Amino acid sequence: MSTVTNWRLELAPEGRINPTETWILQQNPTLSSVLAIISNFDSEPQLLLTRRVGYSGVHGGQMSFPGGKHEVGETLLETALRETKEEVGMNIDKNNIVQSLQPLYIPPSNHWVHPFVAVLPDHPEVTIQKEEVAYYVWVPWEKIETAKIVYETLDQGRIVPGFYFDNDFVWGATAMLLNEIRKTLLL
Repeated sequence: MSTVTNWRLELAPEGRINPTETWILQQNPTLSSVLAIISNFDSEPQLLLTRRVGYSGVHGGQMSFPGGKHEVGETLLETALRETKEEVGMNIDKNNIVQSLQPLYIPPSNHWVHPFVAVLPDHPEVTIQKEEVAYYVWVPWEKIETAKIVYETLDQGRIVPGFYFDNDFVWGATAMLLNEIRKTLLL
């Protein structure tokens, strides 16, 4: 098992598997992309997290990166950039993309997420789309680097690993990707 897989699985909910690409494709997953955005604020790197609005879907109310469903005719990077513009009002130039991560399959929603990381020289203005984003937070990179893994019991009685940033609990796919980013990105 690769180191990247271990970093992801370290934050995986109990029972999470690491499926093969062949198996994933057999599930006919919805392709999607997310963008982790890191910017400098007073010379301190910070990462943007959003809280999804509460809705009846499996990811309602969760902390996340901007992103969403892939549309025909666009690349997966274009999906991440378009969804970022729609959700938080940022026009991110593809030249600011510093890393793409291996796709991550999310079983509860049957999404195959393709993550990208952007680093911006300045702190951009954020304008949330209130139908999708309840609020956003900028988390100092130092807090991300030093975050301890904690375990929380969800409403369904499941115990899941994640990170707390103030009162926001980050778990699931977002925590799995965040753990990989913090272990691989040199700022």
